[in-house]
Amino acid sequence: MKSSMLECERAGAEAKQAHETVTSLEGQADFDAQQAWKETIRRTQELNASAEAQIMGEAQKELARAVEGAGKHDIEAAEKAARNVGELVKEAESRKVEAQTYLEQATFCAQAPHAVVMPGSPTAKNWVIADQKCGVLRVKHEACQLLNTVPAGQPLNIVTILGAARRGKSFLMNALTGHDDLFPVSPNVAPCTAGADISPFLASLSDFERAGGSQTSHIPPVTPKPTIAFVDMEGQGDKSNEHGVRLATTFLVVSKVVIYNWMFLPNKTTMLQDLLVMVKAAEKVVNGEGKREHAFGHLIILLRDVTGRAAETEAFVMGIEDTEDLSFEAAKDGAERNLIRTTLKKAFESITFHTMPSPHANIERGAVPLSAVTPEFSASLGQLRRIIAGYLASSHTFAKKEIAGGQRMNDIVGGLCKSINETGKICPPSVLEAIDIARVDQEVQRALVEFDKMLGSTFGGHFALSTLETNTALDEARKHVLQQFSVASEGISVGIVEDAKKELEDRVSPKAEVVSRNQESKRHELKSRMRAIACGHEANVAEKARAFSLPLDQNVLEDQWNQLVASHFGELELDIKSLVTENTPTGGEFVRTDLLNELGWADTRKDFNDLVKGAHLSLQELNRAAAAGKDDREAREKAEQKTAELAEQAETFKKEVQVALDEAKEAKAAAAEAQASAARESQSQSSALMMMLAMMGGGGGFGGGGMGGGTPAMGGGYPGTGGMGGGSPYMAGGGYGGGSTLTFYPGGQFVPGGGRSPAGGGYFYRQ
Repeated sequence: MKSSMLECERAGAEAKQAHETVTSLEGQADFDAQQAWKETIRRTQELNASAEAQIMGEAQKELARAVEGAGKHDIEAAEKAARNVGELVKEAESRKVEAQTYLEQATFCAQAPHAVVMPGSPTAKNWVIADQKCGVLRVKHEACQLLNTVPAGQPLNIVTILGAARRGKSFLMNALTGHDDLFPVSPNVAPCTAGADISPFLASLSDFERAGGSQTSHIPPVTPKPTIAFVDMEGQGDKSNEHGVRLATTFLVVSKVVIYNWMFLPNKTTMLQDLLVMVKAAEKVVNGEGKREHAFGHLIILLRDVTGRAAETEAFVMGIEDTEDLSFEAAKDGAERNLIRTTLKKAFESITFHTMPSPHANIERGAVPLSAVTPEFSASLGQLRRIIAGYLASSHTFAKKEIAGGQRMNDIVGGLCKSINETGKICPPSVLEAIDIARVDQEVQRALVEFDKMLGSTFGGHFALSTLETNTALDEARKHVLQQFSVASEGISVGIVEDAKKELEDRVSPKAEVVSRNQESKRHELKSRMRAIACGHEANVAEKARAFSLPLDQNVLEDQWNQLVASHFGELELDIKSLVTENTPTGGEFVRTDLLNELGWADTRKDFNDLVKGAHLSLQELNRAAAAGKDDREAREKAEQKTAELAEQAETFKKEVQVALDEAKEAKAAAAEAQASAARESQSQSSALMMMLAMMGGGGGFGGGGMGGGTPAMGGGYPGTGGMGGGSPYMAGGGYGGGSTLTFYPGGQFVPGGGRSPAGGGYFYRQ
């Protein structure tokens, strides 16, 4: 009893001394608080303006992309850009809210009595904060960014300190990690920690064993040993017990080591009542079968400013009391304390007591830099660090699963806060299932965003891809996001992952189908453009071919045709290639020949020759027709010349005929004259003969009808059959011929008695 009274007196004296120290520093504290408040407001406004300008700048870029996409009739690109703008605006609003919250906190700290913000900005990140009005727990974004540096497969352990307010918890955490300014400390009345703060850097286990290591945001690749994070919780006693229980429950569940900070030697009743927060927190943790033993990690009850006596204090505080011989009230109090002890032992894997001397002899100096602590304090601190490191060597678990990865840890803390906010209870399997479902949903969304990004990178340009390239790119994008999803969802229940994976595939397929149809349309459009260009060159070739001076020799014609085709093929080659040529990152050009082949526009001279084959055949036909026309003209000219010659010959012949006719006429006239002359001569001869006969005696002939009708020289015989017939033969009824007339016949005519007259004509008797 006497010992207890001495301890109480000592505690009272120390409390009085501390109060005097606080009073002496109040003036300076108020001034520092006002200066820090002004600086905080200025910095907050700068950050707010910077964030708003950055976000709005990005939003304007996205709007520009949306307008450009709409101008190209690419509805999908426009809608995507519009969605990006919406997300950026939401992010801007979120940053504004956070900046406003930060400003309100700074204003509150500046207005609170004796509040001090130490020189230099606090480096710890607020992880969980409780709403002052409704007590709702919220996870802050800054801690999530820090935790995301821990790889998914890397085990992560947390060391959390809690205890009464204004008892140097932040100072102790700084000492454990080897940094003066890791967590904000102050010798003043107002607390420095609200909610739960996480250290701004994470340490490897080996670094922690060597006095905390160095501050770094880089986490090495996954190692078997866990990475360590440090959490400083707000002090107990300033707010309601329920608030303390709700906040403590979250970090008691996820912490591998919990340090309970206690100043001086304890009163077992008071200490156990303070530890009742942990008992109530344990009561909030259940599973499907009821309460869970060892729901929390390792508990270290740290007695500050106390030298030695750790085992004695542990027995005094945690030893089960015998209540049989006590009064009813005393037995009741003892039973309550025993229940707290029993519950604590079931809730934690282990409970260890450790004592530490004062860090400095002159406590009035306030916050003591680590360089000025006593050797005794440093030795005790090193011993405490080794105890903690021993516990941290193995990974902490949640719902019987290892906590690995910063994102996983942040998800669990968020899930615990949500469960406490909604039900006031924590069922780790249910919380984990809800976390896993939310996690895979998030990974599905992330995979879809990545898929859209890959599609935009591959298909976002105006160029069309071949069917093979399109299908290959879509398959690669699909495989990539599914692989990314599988890696990101490692450690999550197989059933949940498979369901989410199927959902991802179902949502990826329509996107791929849209891209495939879009590419097909682009290829069709490209083929039409190629056809139009080729037809234009074909028409130009045909038009220029028609301007040839036909007819031409066949060899000359082919030479000119080949030159014309070669010239236009070069132009067509450039025009077609320009449609399927892309610039490479190195500054070169890449021609998609596979696309040309697929569209039937392979870049060869033979294909172009086939295209203009019709024009070639037409040119040859025109040349033959022109050549045939030339032959016709020459034949006509020859015929006309022949006709003229024949006409001239006919004229000459006509003249000759006329001459012949004239000669014939003259001959006829001469013949007539000769005939007349012969007739006259014959008449003359007849007259002479008659005269001669008359002179010879007259009358009768040579008897019997004369000599047969004329002399043989005249073509007849001698007519008559008897003598001279009495009288002259030249008389009627007697003589030659018996009544015939001597007639001249031209040459070649039929004469009486048969035959033709001689060529020169002759005289014959005609009846």
